[in-house]
Amino acid sequence: MSVMTPQVIKLTDEEYKLFRDMVYEYSGIFFQEHKKYIIENRLSRRLKQLNFTAFKDYYYYLKYDRKKDEELVELMNLLTINETYFFREPGQLKHMINTAIPQLLKTKTDRVLRIWSAACSTGEEPYSISILIKESGVLPAGYRVEIFGTDLSMDAVNKGKSARYRKISFRSTDPRYMKYFKGDGTDFTVNADVRMPVKLDRGNLLLSSDTGRYRNMDIIFCRNVLIYFDKESKKRVIGNLSRSLQPQGFLYIGHSETLFGISDEFRMNNFGEGIVYTKK
Repeated sequence: MSVMTPQVIKLTDEEYKLFRDMVYEYSGIFFQEHKKYIIENRLSRRLKQLNFTAFKDYYYYLKYDRKKDEELVELMNLLTINETYFFREPGQLKHMINTAIPQLLKTKTDRVLRIWSAACSTGEEPYSISILIKESGVLPAGYRVEIFGTDLSMDAVNKGKSARYRKISFRSTDPRYMKYFKGDGTDFTVNADVRMPVKLDRGNLLLSSDTGRYRNMDIIFCRNVLIYFDKESKKRVIGNLSRSLQPQGFLYIGHSETLFGISDEFRMNNFGEGIVYTKK
């Protein structure tokens, strides 16, 4: 007996342009012409759940239905990719502990270190930061850290809030850090003392109304995100991040990303294992 594979609803070129432009206007993420299959494959099941037989019907639903705002969130949950793991790109994390934080502490006027993991996906990055700060003892007595994590996908944020992860999320984790988790070898939960300074929420990096909630940040991580934006969207995102960052604050982006031609508000520093930008 053969199992029938659910048929994918076909997306016309005209419909693809409508969805591509809608996603770009909302999120700044731009799908190239050859990426039509991504939208087609990832949204077909959603159309069937809503009893639509054509993408144009779903497009009008997103534009005019009274539930359009909630559905747009669902759309982005389906289209955004949330691939991450604990202690990703360790060179930058080491620089944060050994260089950035000690340098910031020399000039801080309060006793709160504020770190924002922008586009944090399912939360592995902010929890990694919390663990490293706790493990290193880099903060003097009397100081505390506030770690914020945001992502466009509400599904990703909710998973991060649950603080429960499968074994695949630990594929580059040094065994000595596993003491900060409780697990059975398959599922692991982040310990309460690591979760305590971390606050996760949904946020759109293109919207100043969202990024404006995060002010006076000392360090911002926004890694492997800019690659999904065109130049104008990159400028908007970096402008928003710059307004959230303290002067002399640190901005970490992905190894394949650059601020060249995007912003002149930062100085680039190559520290050997990676690159960090400092706000002028």
